[in-house]
Amino acid sequence: MENPPNPVYIKALLAIEPWALHLCLLSVAVTGFLVLSLPFRYDPAPDGRPRIVVLVLGDIGRSPRMQYHALSIVRRGGLVDLVGYNGMLELTVDQ
Repeated sequence: MENPPNPVYIKALLAIEPWALHLCLLSVAVTGFLVLSLPFRYDPAPDGRPRIVVLVLGDIGRSPRMQYHALSIVRRGGLVDLVGYNGMLELTVDQ
């Protein structure tokens, strides 16, 4: 009786050098450990309002669209954290 042929992925796995396979497994294990050990910093608002971070890659004062997004979120009752360069920022919130 002949052995059935191995699937392609088994042949590919067996063709890898043992040290390369060990290196791949070690890198997957280390990456998984690092991802799982990241600190979890989600801090919901105590009153249940949604909290949103608006990230601007540049000067916040020169990004009227991002300012508008932040203001519209605030007007609808959300909490907004603006992250970006503080150059010409002039935000006023009229409730």
